[in-house]
Amino acid sequence: MQKEPTDQRVPLMMEASLLDKIDNYRLSRKIWSRAEAIRNLIRGGLEKEMPVSTGE
Repeated sequence: MQKEPTDQRVPLMMEASLLDKIDNYRLSRKIWSRAEAIRNLIRGGLEKEMPVSTGE
């Protein structure tokens, strides 16, 4: 499976305490970049909030 390019920029401001939590998440999972950690968290949140229907 080919990975989709990450070529879309989304400027985002957040409070320092939230950024600290993201960095703690990133470091605990040995994720190299902060951006990748944020993408993982967004994907996980979307999967939880909007599960894909299996057609059952």
